[in-house]
Amino acid sequence: MHFVPVETIQKIANDEFEIQKAFLHQLVPSADIQHVGATSVPGSLTKGDLDIQTRVPKNQFAQARILLGQHYKPNHQDDIWTEEFASFENYANPSIPVGIQLTVQGSNYDEFYKIRDLFINNPELLKRYNSIKKQCEGKSSIEYRKHKRQLFGVNGANPLLMG
Repeated sequence: MHFVPVETIQKIANDEFEIQKAFLHQLVPSADIQHVGATSVPGSLTKGDLDIQTRVPKNQFAQARILLGQHYKPNHQDDIWTEEFASFENYANPSIPVGIQLTVQGSNYDEFYKIRDLFINNPELLKRYNSIKKQCEGKSSIEYRKHKRQLFGVNGANPLLMG
């Protein structure tokens, strides 16, 4: 894993978020589209990818999953998808790799924007998280995820902590 200060890619991430948000709203007009992940948190270290949470009501999830799957590559489909969570990617995006987390509003998986806000509103927690990233510089993604889960006090493969 390699990390960079978010400020080095903030403009690219913000610009690409607006492009992706407009496209996602064309696909799923009623979705709540949120910029999440490290590029949404000032002062954070980032892997250099853009994370987007696409929040939909339960009755729109299945159709949204189909529509997103027509334009983005399914990610972790065999191991972490549920009836309330799906993950997609476009790592070939020319400006910045993009990850899309599709969640049912109000479900247990509808946490990405809350985690973003937690880091924005808790500088000490962000400092601890950045410290974990510094410790994992050059290490495997498995090692990084292990430390990340420890920070959140979570065991196992929680989809919220996969990235």
